[in-house]
Amino acid sequence: MDDNFKKLRAYLIDLAVKGHSDNYETIVNYSNVDFCLSNDNSKLIKYLTEILEFEYSNGRPLITVFATAKGTNLPKEYFFDLVKKNNIYPKYVDNSTIIKIERENSFKYWRDYENLKNYKNITENQSISFKSSFKK
Repeated sequence: MDDNFKKLRAYLIDLAVKGHSDNYETIVNYSNVDFCLSNDNSKLIKYLTEILEFEYSNGRPLITVFATAKGTNLPKEYFFDLVKKNNIYPKYVDNSTIIKIERENSFKYWRDYENLKNYKNITENQSISFKSSFKK
């Protein structure tokens, strides 16, 4: 987990605390990552995928639900593809329900001071122990 991962994750947690979403361009511009969205969209998707996997594997809500396509207020398909491939929700649950549940759960989880204090900043032990079993 490099600095870009940590910066993007921290920005998404801040969005969750506020209960707001931002488009990908705004997230890249304000999270101080060292890449440009216009040059490499795949880097952002890679990091968002890793963040989704990290949060899910640690039993936390999927904060990447707050990262949206410009003008839609909805995550891109990669988000729903990962959720479905990894059976996070039953197949009959529609995308709008997933968004609603994950945004509500993220808001509640990250507004809790203890959760914010204990889990916002990633320690070396947390990053070392993370092993993904996600299907990509």
